[in-house]
Parts: sequence; C-alpha cells; structure tokens
Amino acid sequence: MQKWRWLILGFVLMLPVFIMAFHFLDVIVFSIFMYYGIRPLFRRINRRITSKALAVGASVMVVAIPLALFTFYAVGIVSSQLQGLSLLLDEALFEDGNNLVATQMEALSNIRLTDVVNSLYAQDSIHPLGDTLVALAQIAVDVLLRIFLVLVTTYILLCHDSELTNWLLKKVVHRDKTLAEAFFKGVDGDLERVFHGSILTSIVVVILGIVVYTSLNLISPGTRIPYPGVTGILCGVASLIPGIGVIVVWLPMGIYLAIHTYMEGNILNHLWFVGLFFAASAVVVDFIPNWILRPKVSVKDIDDNLMLVAYIVGPLMFGLSGVLIGPILLVLIANFTKTILPELDII
Repeated sequence: MQKWRWLILGFVLMLPVFIMAFHFLDVIVFSIFMYYGIRPLFRRINRRITSKALAVGASVMVVAIPLALFTFYAVGIVSSQLQGLSLLLDEALFEDGNNLVATQMEALSNIRLTDVVNSLYAQDSIHPLGDTLVALAQIAVDVLLRIFLVLVTTYILLCHDSELTNWLLKKVVHRDKTLAEAFFKGVDGDLERVFHGSILTSIVVVILGIVVYTSLNLISPGTRIPYPGVTGILCGVASLIPGIGVIVVWLPMGIYLAIHTYMEGNILNHLWFVGLFFAASAVVVDFIPNWILRPKVSVKDIDDNLMLVAYIVGPLMFGLSGVLIGPILLVLIANFTKTILPELDII
C-alpha cells in the first residue's frame, strides 16, 4: 500500500511537468532539431576549443548570423515593396495633391509617446491602435521567450548530453540496459542523419540557388529573376520537405518568367533564357543536392515515402512543430520495431 501512495504522489508531481512540456512542445522539438543539426559542427569545434560553453556559442553563431542576415534582407525587401505599393496607391487613389497617406503619416508623426500611454489607460473608451500594439508586444515577448528557451535547452543538450544519457540509463532504464542502449543509439544516429542531413542539404541548395539565379540575372536579355537571393533561400527551405522539395519554388518562378516574357512580347528572343532557367534549376539546384548529396546523408533504414508521409501528417496533427514531430515519431517507431519488438517475442 505504501508503494501505491508514493506512485500517486509521483504522478501528482509529474502531472504539472507534463502539462508544461505539452504547452512548450514546440520549444522541445525545435531544441532537438537544433541539437542534432548543430552537434556535428559542435564536436568539430570542441576539438579545437576545449571549453564547451565557447564551443556551443561558436556553433550557434555559425547558424544564427546567416539567419539574422537573411531576416534583415527579407525585411528590407518587404519594406521596399511596401514603399512602392504606397506610391502606387498615392497615384491611383488620390488626386489634386490630396495625399491621404501623407496626411495620416504626418498625423502619426505628431503623436507623442505620452499620448499613446495615456490613451491606453483611459477608461470607458475603445482604442483599436492600443489593443493592436499590446497584442503585437505580447506576440513579440512570447516569440523571444521561446527562442531563448530553445537556445538554453540546446546549450544544455550539447554540453551535458552524455551525462543525461548515463542518468537515463542508470536511473530510469535500470533493467534491460543493453537493449535500451541499442534502442537509444539507433534513435540518436537516425535523428542526427535526418536533421543534420536535412540542414546540410538545405545549405547546399541555398548556396547553389543564390549562385545560379544571380548568375542568370547577369546574362539576362531583359527578363530578370526577382530577388535571386530570396528565391535561393526559399529553395533551401523547400528542400527540407522530401519527395516534394525545390520544385515548388522554381517551377512557379519559371512559369512566371515565361508569362512575363510573353506579356512583354519578347517570347521568341528571350525563350532561351526561360529554358536555361528551367534546366539550371532542375539539374543544378534540384537534382545534384537531392539525388546525389541527400542519399549519402539520409537515413537508409527508413523509406523515403514514409518520411514524406511523416512530414505531411505531422503538421496536420501538431501544427507547425509537426514538421519536426512527424520525423521524430517515425524514427522512434522504426527503431522500436527494429530493436525492441523482436526481443518481446510477440510476433
């Protein structure tokens, strides 16, 4: 009877932990993704830098700096497009010098911060602008908090992965230790190949895409690829989806170039450029990394079709984080079937 009391107490204590883990499920899966994606690079850096903390910092910076540069680049493009759209609206909607957008912007520029704060705390009034600012601030704080938790969790996993594994085997799985080691070793290796292989392939696709599309714009007879840097990065992101991949980016872009060339009346003179775009995208950006590089770094024990199903069903079941939860569950099930199930003598 005493044992059941302790078990009930343990369940009561662990219940809030499971609730918090479910609430921050995206943080956990993105931390696992970051851990396996950065771990090979971290181990190489750690051979030269003895301090694990410095090695982790250097590894994260290698990933964070390009991501930050892309973010600023994308924000700059969006900002320039919004400015262009604003000018078009000014010319199309406002005549006789009555520029409503300029008037509103001038009015906004005259608003003082103290006026905004006082309006937010005013009673018996509705302030859509204030509500919007508060909502945006809450979203920003939540995103920054989750990013911070991902970085902290990734740091803990990279610095103390061996200690955590030993604790798990000794304290949690004290029976069938050999079988548990084989299962965890298989899961660990497969997840590293899935996530690190995906990241490596994506980086190669980004580099090839940017180089190819920028080079094509240099020899363009007139029809140019819009924002070759962003197009290359989108190809890298799309390459993370096996079975579909880069074609969802370069095929619509090629159709756009063909339609744009036809609308300008230069289809005969510029047809070679559109054909060269399709050929370079299909061979250099798509075929080489996905059919030559990916098989060398992918998990050979799991069928590509099953992995594709995991990438599709995961987001449908778990939202955005399901892109990572799907492959993780597939790896766990595959290794359980391969390692644990035969030892149970059920089949």
